[in-house]
Amino acid sequence: MKNLLAILFFIPTIMVWGQDTTYFYESDYDWYKEKPIEPTSYKIAYIDSVYGNKAFVATYFASGKIQSEEYYFNYKRHILDGKLKEWYENGQIHREVDYKIGKLHGKYLVYWEDGSPKRIDNYKKDRLINGKCLNADGEEVTHYEYEKYPEFPGGIHAFYQFLREEIKYPKEAKEKGIEGKVLIRFVINKDGTVSDIKIKKSSGNDLLDKEAIRVTKKMPNWKPGIIDGEVVKSWYILPIEFRFN
Repeated sequence: MKNLLAILFFIPTIMVWGQDTTYFYESDYDWYKEKPIEPTSYKIAYIDSVYGNKAFVATYFASGKIQSEEYYFNYKRHILDGKLKEWYENGQIHREVDYKIGKLHGKYLVYWEDGSPKRIDNYKKDRLINGKCLNADGEEVTHYEYEKYPEFPGGIHAFYQFLREEIKYPKEAKEKGIEGKVLIRFVINKDGTVSDIKIKKSSGNDLLDKEAIRVTKKMPNWKPGIIDGEVVKSWYILPIEFRFN
């Protein structure tokens, strides 16, 4: 009986909103710095690796003013716990969000730059209980999601279908029984176009890597991501596994 070829797409993928590209380095004191290539902000994370990677993370504007504070139940797995705070550069609070072991649980408050409320939401275990949004004049407007992820045209099922139809197991790799998983990173721009396609983690085989890149380049325009009512640039990580089943 012939082996069955399988190409697996692991969803959900990792989604990160548009930021300047950063790199990491580890110090001798069990804390990390994340330094932007362009001097827009910098981050310091104090990590307690002895007790499950709990962490306190502070981000600062290039001016040295505080930009955000976050508490993590597990920093490596990006599980927030406690109150997240963000500030405008003028020192006014921008956002306050309550988390409980990775889930929205409590208040979700957003403010205009003058300090007046923009969003007052209440969550319980990641579920919106009630909420309202206000314009700059303090008038209530139609409620909208704070974050809306980029969406492939037609939705997630159309995304699966596109990958199934477009990805071809490279002939040479198939004949040699080569398997592997590729992590592809790409940017979804404000106009929905896909760009800056790179391999975040190689499969270890050029044929598989090139096929993953080829298919990503064929993607149609996405519906771009939205944060707080504004269209944003974001980046996406797509894991694709080539294997014999």
